Amino acid sequence: MTELVDLVDAAGTVVRAGVARDDQERHDGAYLQIIVAVLLDGSGRALVNQRGPGKLIAPGRFNHVCGAVRSGEDPEQAALREVVEETGLAVERLTLLRHGINSYGRYCYLYAGLVDGEPDASRTRPAEVGWVGYLSADELAQVRQQGQASFVHDFFEDMAAARAHLLDTEPARPARRSSAAVDTAAPRETEDEDRP
Repeated sequence: MTELVDLVDAAGTVVRAGVARDDQERHDGAYLQIIVAVLLDGSGRALVNQRGPGKLIAPGRFNHVCGAVRSGEDPEQAALREVVEETGLAVERLTLLRHGINSYGRYCYLYAGLVDGEPDASRTRPAEVGWVGYLSADELAQVRQQGQASFVHDFFEDMAAARAHLLDTEPARPARRSSAAVDTAAPRETEDEDRP
């Protein structure tokens, strides 16, 4: 079954509803909506997954929870759904940090959240997620420095934003597009490939 998505303009307003995801590239000036959810556990470790071999963009690279917003779906609902699909966990606290067109031409909603428990890899699709687990900031830096893994573009920048928010603020604010979001249309440069 073809996944349907709603495409948005640069302001995040839906301009094309119910478009087949495979056809989204054919609509100039319209952007695929995605979510990225940076998740930490109670000790500050990041929940990381390795993109499965079936992914078209950046297969095998380390990533946060990431996925498309389905047609008619609210971005926060998409984030909660993707977390369950990719990790088997429920989010305790989820906050929208920013949204806007990322450097890959996707309209990205960046969320930060807290999770508890061990991820359940048996609930994931191997073509989508090759591995999922927790890594501390030191472990991630070591893996990166030693070249043991590749990371999607903006992985560390997104993690830093989430860590700053989750570890430096209390209590959590509910995700709201209008007040909690900042547009991030300016591209950032890193050595890693594009995030889907």
